[in-house]
Amino acid sequence: MAFSTTLSIDFPVAPVAVFNGLADLSGHPLWNSGMISISHTGRMRAGMRYKVNSIVAGQNILSEVEVVELQPPRLIEIVNNTGSVTYHVTYLLEPVGKSTRLVCTMAFELEGFILRLARPAIEAMAETRLRHDLETLRLLVIEWDKAAPS
Repeated sequence: MAFSTTLSIDFPVAPVAVFNGLADLSGHPLWNSGMISISHTGRMRAGMRYKVNSIVAGQNILSEVEVVELQPPRLIEIVNNTGSVTYHVTYLLEPVGKSTRLVCTMAFELEGFILRLARPAIEAMAETRLRHDLETLRLLVIEWDKAAPS
């Protein structure tokens, strides 16, 4: 059975700035707290695949992520069906006045004895870690938006 959570966070910038922060793979290690490395840098493209090396519950996890859907500046959907942690993540961006509400829905499944054994702890940490990662992304996007030429 998959674990699923949905979080929303408001960004004091336009949707395009948040979308650009999410779609720029070179920035992902800066806000994904468990990410060790990513095989591609630059902008996401629909249908592209990239490899990610992460740490989950002390385990080194290798994943191949596919960008399933990309609708600038409102939607990014990614999926990983490989490795011992499979997941599906949707980032939906909604304009709220001059700001943006990011709604992130994440579902994941754990494979392997050690990860299944640690499942209760991983699930308890997942929402906290996701919220921390999105808060970090928020701070980065604000800085990137300030630095962008007008």
